[in-house]
Amino acid sequence: MRVAGARRVALADSTLVWPGDCQEGNDTRGGTSVYQIAHLREQGQDMIIVPLESNFGWQTDVDQERTVSYLQPCAASAGLAGTVVPVWDAGGGRMAFRAPGPWHPFFSSINLQEVAANLNKTLTCP
Repeated sequence: MRVAGARRVALADSTLVWPGDCQEGNDTRGGTSVYQIAHLREQGQDMIIVPLESNFGWQTDVDQERTVSYLQPCAASAGLAGTVVPVWDAGGGRMAFRAPGPWHPFFSSINLQEVAANLNKTLTCP
């Protein structure tokens, strides 16, 4: 993934599913939700970036956290190391995200097109 300043990001061996949230599901197959994800390592941290539909941004903090709390064990059970970070289209060409504070500079430096270009895994949640 190319980011500002020509910094390189090493991709982990994982997949990110695009778009959807686990409660609604991006692609449902037999009662499961399937997501295209980007699994990467940046600044020594494993990140599981999950693009969700833009309506995720309109959910309450409690509902957003519920979605993350659903995706995190799903990713862990799939053998993916790292922290789930949902991203979504905030309108006006901006990407919104829900990430730990120390990661905000990194996520502020990338956009949805870069995330989409680096989708490298598929995550299936029951």
